[in-house]
Amino acid sequence: MAQSPQDAGFWSVTKAEHIREVSRDWETYSSAQNIILNDHAVPVELVQGMFIGMDPPKHDRIKALFQRGFTPKAIDQHEDAIRAIVDRVLDGVEAREECDLVNDVAQPVVARVIGSFMGLDPEDDMPWATAINTILGFGDPDLNPKGLEQLVAEDVPEMFQKCMALVAERRANPTDDLLSTLIFAEIDGDRLTDEEIFSGFVLLMAAGNDSTKATYSSCMRALIEHPDQRQMLLDDPSLVSSAVEEALRMFPAFAHFRRTATKDTTLAGCPIKKGDKVALWYPSSNRDEDVYKDPDRFDVTRNPEHQAFGAGGRHFCLGTALARLELRILVGETVRRFPSMTLAGEPTWVLSQFSSQLKSLPVRLGG
Repeated sequence: MAQSPQDAGFWSVTKAEHIREVSRDWETYSSAQNIILNDHAVPVELVQGMFIGMDPPKHDRIKALFQRGFTPKAIDQHEDAIRAIVDRVLDGVEAREECDLVNDVAQPVVARVIGSFMGLDPEDDMPWATAINTILGFGDPDLNPKGLEQLVAEDVPEMFQKCMALVAERRANPTDDLLSTLIFAEIDGDRLTDEEIFSGFVLLMAAGNDSTKATYSSCMRALIEHPDQRQMLLDDPSLVSSAVEEALRMFPAFAHFRRTATKDTTLAGCPIKKGDKVALWYPSSNRDEDVYKDPDRFDVTRNPEHQAFGAGGRHFCLGTALARLELRILVGETVRRFPSMTLAGEPTWVLSQFSSQLKSLPVRLGG
């Protein structure tokens, strides 16, 4: 595991039961130190400005600002718009023999969906998506060719300035998008600082871009590699929702989140000292043999519970309803339009200890 020499070691939590225990006890296992293992990668100040990098009560107050807009009922109102985005992107590749499902399909769809929620113009989708990919893929030489130090010194400040230009526009002309929600929110009578607005913006953009793109791509690869499972979806499209849940279980978008012990404690009989890092490994918990029968088998009828969105507690994912809706539309429409799709080359993975996702998925659309 790539860590800086300055970084201390950590405990790995791999069982579903223990990850659930840690996730629900924010007083013992804090998110406010950092949420990734490497303290010297993404600037800690940026992480701590995101509500995913906070503890209650501040976490709860900021997250509550968005909760109403992300309920299943609220998200369902966006179905037609999301379906139109998916249709437009799939129309664009339909005449081709081959494409890359990660970069030609998933990326433009998820970028436009979260861009529309944030109030971005369509032409800004890809520049922001590229910037977010650079941060989340900081260990990958393709996604971050300039290296980590230059990312922190140059790219993050440039992103901050671009975000502040958007903030200035909203302050002059308020809208009803999520960026305006951040700007005009009042927490205990105080407005968020520019740095907190930027951190919140990056968090929402990162979650909207990365997670759905990752799960869709891995789901499509699994369906291509298991044509019997794909045929089940073709025969019964109502199984798409179940297939999405199975993909979320087997291929969670983020490999881990970290907590930091606030006091001496024990977990599964192991002594945890105050200040120790604790890593919650979702690819492991989602294939826990004590929870799942034949956990490495991709089964579109399984319809499992899983920890891809977290394991309960304060940091359970805000965007679950949006992610599920996007994934159902994306997977269902891709399978329907391209029922005999095959691999056109070897898929590649993002080189990252944090992101668990494909970097490319070349496919032959007609089989």
